[in-house]
Amino acid sequence: MDINYKGISPQSIELLCLNRFNDSKPFYEEHKEEIKQGITVPLRQMVLDLSELLYDIDSEMYLDPVRAVSRIARDTRGNRSKMKYRENMWVFFRRYKKQYPEAPFYYFEFYPASYGYGLVLWTWKSSNIRVFHKLIMEQPKRFIEALKACSDA
Repeated sequence: MDINYKGISPQSIELLCLNRFNDSKPFYEEHKEEIKQGITVPLRQMVLDLSELLYDIDSEMYLDPVRAVSRIARDTRGNRSKMKYRENMWVFFRRYKKQYPEAPFYYFEFYPASYGYGLVLWTWKSSNIRVFHKLIMEQPKRFIEALKACSDA
């Protein structure tokens, strides 16, 4: 597997923070290409680099790098915070949302001073949780092995 992802520089993260701090379209437009090259392009490259591995995990996973990476501009409709731009970015690895609206998905996100990753149930139903619980109860050793594999990774 070829890895072309070169990381995200501290300067790019600082520019992302400045963009959020200024929260203005003129500032964003002035620095749009720098932000894109420093943040968006590397995250999309990470998706491309992981695509083969993720496809092996789940052949139904949606791996379009444009759709998998968050946008810099926030959708503020229905949101109490009216900040137009974000200082955090995320990547989702999921199945097609329309075809599998309740499927869990993997994510990675970073903030200027922290990061997070994991498996998420975005639109969960208690019936889905019962299915997961049943699988765990029926195959506890397999579940523990999966947890250990995640811990060791």
